[in-house]
Parts: sequence; structure tokens; C-alpha cells
Amino acid sequence: MILLFLGCSFITALYAQTPVCVPDAKYKDSTGYVYPLPFDATLNPKGGIDKPACIGKPYDFVFTLRIPDTVALLGSRLRLDSIFVNPTTGISGLPAGITYACNPGNCLFKKNTLGCVILRGTTNAPANTYKLSFTLKVFVELFGGQDITYPNAALAPGEYNLRVLPATDAACRSSSTFDLTEVSAMSASPNPATLSTLIKIDAVESGNYQFEVTNLMGQSVFTTPLSIQRGINALELNTEDMPNGVYIYTLSKGNKKLSEKLIVNK
Repeated sequence: MILLFLGCSFITALYAQTPVCVPDAKYKDSTGYVYPLPFDATLNPKGGIDKPACIGKPYDFVFTLRIPDTVALLGSRLRLDSIFVNPTTGISGLPAGITYACNPGNCLFKKNTLGCVILRGTTNAPANTYKLSFTLKVFVELFGGQDITYPNAALAPGEYNLRVLPATDAACRSSSTFDLTEVSAMSASPNPATLSTLIKIDAVESGNYQFEVTNLMGQSVFTTPLSIQRGINALELNTEDMPNGVYIYTLSKGNKKLSEKLIVNK
């Protein structure tokens, strides 16, 4: 019983240490605070949330937080300690079914660090454009915590608009992760993976496919063509050189895709 308890505790600890998202390293030298920057038709026309949510389909989008060591607040440049995003009220305007989580897990981002917040879930909210807003509690020396709304005109003008589209929309049909009818199931074992994992694919019919693994920022870490036969197929994926985190592995044929989530935790 003691060994069983210790084993369960160890497994729980592994899951607890697995980040829900991975910050984009390209922002490591940025000045702060939330990236991508908000959409602004003049200042940042390519900013904002560029991935729509499709009704009834899983969704995720990652914000990277770059926390500097100073902040312009109360009319002065103040020394920053940390920024806190409340895990339940820190982002407003989300459509029903979409929630968020942080890395670090307590949503407290220390100065001179890089972290992330992931939007995730499945929404059945009406098709519309939802305007999102962060409430950042900024902790500075001498003044304690101060709530600021982000985006704002002083730090980053613009908007974060999350579009919710009907499942029949062309953008949803082309990006669906569940429309590869030639394959009935795909799974990874073990998951979480350490040095490797076995991808099992149950195919209804034979064919040529593309297999790809991406991180949560959409960056490809592995890709290979696959010739699959009807029935059970297996592919061993080497994860030894993949950093700890959450990945998406996808089997595709033309515009049809089947995607699943893989956790790497060494």
C-alpha cells in the first residue's frame, strides 16, 4: 500500500510539473507585456488573435507574457516585482466554454521571466466576435498591487477579438481536427512520454498520409510521410530531444486532419 501510494504521488507530481503551454521564445527580448500584441488597424494590423474558434470543436490559443523589470505606472517609471493574472477573473469577455490556464500554474509572472496563458475549451456560444481583456495586477516596489486593464492606450493600444464561427464555416472545415474519416482512432502510449512513445493508428482504409508534431505555437518539431495499411499501424516517435511541454500530433490527407494531444515530461 505504501509503494502504491508513493507511486500515485509520483505520477501526480509528474502531471503537476507538466506545463499547460509553452511561451514563444521569440519574445524573450521584448519589452513586455502580452504577445502577440493587440490588433490595431494602424499600429499593428497583423496583431491580435489570428485563430478563430469553431462552434463544437476544441480550441486553443497561446499568449506569451514577457515581464520586464520596470513599468510605466502612476505617471512614473517604477521597479516591477511581478504581474498576476487571476486564474478565474483575469481575462474577461470569453465565450462560454472557453477557459484559460497559465504557465506558471499559479499565474504569477515574476519580473524578467517569460510565461504564457492558453485559451482552451469547446464553445457552443453564438457565432460572434468576442472582445477580450486582461486584468493585470501589477506589483511594484513601494506601491504594492495595482490593477490595470490590458490592452490600453498607454501600454498597448488595440483589441483582442476572438471570432467564434459556425462549424460549417469554410475556415472551420479546412482546420477541423476530426474530419479524417479514413482513420477511426489514433493514440499515443505512453502519454506523458519520456524518451519515446508509440503512435497507434487504426485505419479504415489504406492510403498515403502526412504525420506531423507541432508545439502549441504551431511550430513543427517533426514531420514524415506515412503509407498506412487498413487496420492497426504503429509509429515510434522519439521524444528524447523534445523539451517538456504539450504537443499536438496530426495525421493529415489533403485538407482532412485528425489531431491528438501529447505531453512530454522527462
